Amino acid sequence: MRPDFYRDAIGVDIDPGAAAWLDRIFGVARSLWKDFVQIDAWLSWDPQPPTDSARIAVQIGDQKVGWVEVGNTDAYRATMDAAAERGELPFVRATLHRRNQSPRYVVEIPVPRE
Repeated sequence: MRPDFYRDAIGVDIDPGAAAWLDRIFGVARSLWKDFVQIDAWLSWDPQPPTDSARIAVQIGDQKVGWVEVGNTDAYRATMDAAAERGELPFVRATLHRRNQSPRYVVEIPVPRE
């Protein structure tokens, strides 16, 4: 089930090991714009089951690509809890930007309504 989100977005802390996967995703994703694509991303607690210091992982396809920025975890807590009660993982429509400088990729995801 897709949560109802605002249009505001936050950046994702990219996993340095995700570059090859993001290259592959960007290469096959359908894009109307040269430098970015929109794609579904799944959210899950990392580690699972969550601990007090758990972060929210962002996954595209079957690979983790990063984490919700630490200061933004609380904004997703109600969404994560509601999805867990249904036995689901929430997903969002993420924007994947490819750049010509470091960092090569930027991923942004929408912030849930409160």
